[in-house]
Amino acid sequence: MGTAMDLSEFAIVAAAILLDLVLGGMALQRNSRSITNQLFAVATVAISVWLALNFMCDQPRFYAHALLLNRLATGAATMMGLLLVAFVVCFPRRVVHLAWEWWAGLTPLVTVGVLSASTPLVIKSVTIESWGSNVVQGPLFPWVGAYGVLLLTGVAAMLARRFRAADSRMRAQYKYLYLGLGLFMSSTLVLAVLLPMVSGTNEFLSLLPFCTLTLLVPTSYAIIRHELMDVSFVVLRSVAYSAVMLAFAVFVVGVAQIARTEVSTTLGISPDALVLATVLATVVAFHPVRTLVEKATDSFFFRRTYDPSALLNDLGRQMASTFNETELAQLLSTELADKMRLTFAAVVFRCDDEIVTCASLESFEMPDLTEWLLEHEDLAAALFTDDPDEGAEDVAALGRAGVRVVAPLRRDGSWLGAIVLGAKQSGLMFSQQDLRFLDVLVSEAVIAMNNAHLFDERNQRVRELVALNQLATALGHSTELKSVLATAIHQIVTVTSADAGSIMLLDEDAETLTVAASVGVDPAIASTSRLRLGEGVAGWVAEHRRALVLPRDRTPSFEHELVRDDVASSICTPVVSKNKVIGVLNVSRVLGSKPFSQESFHVVSSFAGQLGIAIENARLFEELSKTFLGTIGALAAAVDAKDPYTFGHSTEVTRLAVATAEALELEEREVQRIRVAATLHDIGKIGIDADILLKSGALTPEERETINHHPAIGAGILAPLEFLREIVPYILSHHERYDGGGYPSGLSSEAIPLGARVISVADSYNAMVSDRPYRTGLSHQQAIDELRANSGTQFDPSVVRAFMRIVDSAPVEVPTTDLAAAAPIQPATTTVFLR
Repeated sequence: MGTAMDLSEFAIVAAAILLDLVLGGMALQRNSRSITNQLFAVATVAISVWLALNFMCDQPRFYAHALLLNRLATGAATMMGLLLVAFVVCFPRRVVHLAWEWWAGLTPLVTVGVLSASTPLVIKSVTIESWGSNVVQGPLFPWVGAYGVLLLTGVAAMLARRFRAADSRMRAQYKYLYLGLGLFMSSTLVLAVLLPMVSGTNEFLSLLPFCTLTLLVPTSYAIIRHELMDVSFVVLRSVAYSAVMLAFAVFVVGVAQIARTEVSTTLGISPDALVLATVLATVVAFHPVRTLVEKATDSFFFRRTYDPSALLNDLGRQMASTFNETELAQLLSTELADKMRLTFAAVVFRCDDEIVTCASLESFEMPDLTEWLLEHEDLAAALFTDDPDEGAEDVAALGRAGVRVVAPLRRDGSWLGAIVLGAKQSGLMFSQQDLRFLDVLVSEAVIAMNNAHLFDERNQRVRELVALNQLATALGHSTELKSVLATAIHQIVTVTSADAGSIMLLDEDAETLTVAASVGVDPAIASTSRLRLGEGVAGWVAEHRRALVLPRDRTPSFEHELVRDDVASSICTPVVSKNKVIGVLNVSRVLGSKPFSQESFHVVSSFAGQLGIAIENARLFEELSKTFLGTIGALAAAVDAKDPYTFGHSTEVTRLAVATAEALELEEREVQRIRVAATLHDIGKIGIDADILLKSGALTPEERETINHHPAIGAGILAPLEFLREIVPYILSHHERYDGGGYPSGLSSEAIPLGARVISVADSYNAMVSDRPYRTGLSHQQAIDELRANSGTQFDPSVVRAFMRIVDSAPVEVPTTDLAAAAPIQPATTTVFLR
């Protein structure tokens, strides 16, 4: 053996030893506390010693020590086998408790190692050959080989039993362990035992460095990166590609050869021209043939898995048209579970300070997962729970719960959520292909989630504007304070989907808040609640002029001041007008309901500003109403003062007219119109000469005609006032007759406004029972009989019946002297033309 050959063999052995030690060191660095990794690292050292001793045995410079080196090499091989068997028995568990059977089975290996290194029982002697030193077998050499075969059989049976009971992660590890051990032990057994026994030479031992690599490379991969070991799909598909394309290449070469030898001779064409034509045809056909081969191969292999490119394209198209975060999360979880053939898939994301989970399984419940994700918001890359670090019990717990992959969704460093995948239905591990697929999918999902969030924010602003417009429209239809407050609280409770709400107004003098309108609040609580400034939540809000969202803003200063213990979420905001707090707006949801979102807070806060303006307008309108009605009331009193015999007539007519209107079950707004019109029904008499009003005798036709003008005079007085335009027809027509014989317009039946028909009955009754200068008043019964007699002619029968009900019952007290207390009159919607 020459020097060059020695150097070449030395380089091979040195490279193998270095690679073995590096793999052992990597395994030890992966988890230095694992007994499995420790045994593997020590085994790589034993293998390196064995390789070094075997190399020295065949070097001429060490022939003088050849016997000792061979015996030591055999002893090292035995110790290597002992460590490898112990490693296999422990693999992949972290805690090792070897049964006594294994200790009994491994003990002979130690004995064999000692005997091999120190006695001629295994290696009797050595001879020097042209290729190196050759051992002469001792009497125990065949038995050592038999024992090795027996031990390997037991190890294989043990691994097969464990494989059947293992989960997908361990099965993937066992596959690579099988591959490494199978290649190594079979090649070692052949090179180091069987061939020397048959041929009587150790010449083949120079190939042992390559055997060690067949063991250590796949086994170390199983230890170090076993979470991504499902490469069988990629390997098999690549092999299929290669085989088919190799067959195509052989076919092309065969065709080219035939064309060169047969066709060229037959047709008399230059062989070089035919070869060139074949090459060109191959170049043209290569791409379509390759595409066809890939499609056919993929259709076969994708039966158990999925096509990442096709799935990404499909998901990308669907995500691009989905602008709702919840729908997007549901789409991802459903499609991933279906197309990747997973036991389940889920998307966990943050929405309005709330964690939402959308899963492919309706029965998906894993609260610990949400807690784990919130605790690990700093997770930057996909986590595979099949390979948790030593001591990462929380990750291992996720794995035991069925979670295999957690891929975080992050944007600009902030945590948006995570994609969570269960195990594959096939039992295969997640591979590098899956990792690359998830990397691209996560990037696209983050963009889609961001777009959905921006779209939702825009829609949120639109919803807020629509809600505020609806609220403003509702408030614009009412100017009475009580009606404004009732409309407001109903609208805000509806818009925010609240379970209860209230508006509390501030009494500046008493510095006290009282409930002015409420929905969903116990009436007893609403009527008795009194809060001073700074007291309770509402008092704190009114004093500090700052809105609160509970329970987010709960502080010790009012933590125990919540009126209702079953409130899960509430918004309390001050109502401000002219830079002063005039009240507090509250909405709440009970336990079990979804907490208020930021959108709800914006709506409530914005509406509180509009509510302040509406309350101020209602109060100004009431003051204006008081001014007008006070003035008109003074005029009515002046009319009554002109005629002592009719003093108090307007008051009594108003009482009777309002009671009749309520008996007819008219709307409150119509009752208020009748109230004001009845009070002012004779205001036109202010334009009649007092001599005519106070005349004790019969009136002349001219005087009667003058008296009959008082409805028109009254309508003329009130018509210019837009504020009272709606009641003008009642005053103008209160002397019309149901049969059309009245004045001033001769209206009949339904053409006479209902308010005028009501006032007519009340006015006639009071006039009949009252004394006049020219007659004595009738009795109550006589007046009732007159009304019945003229029902259907002078009076509306339905109004007369209602009037009979109220005069037959206890008198109804209707305060009409203070017109300022009456509800405001809305402007008329039609114009009254007087004749």
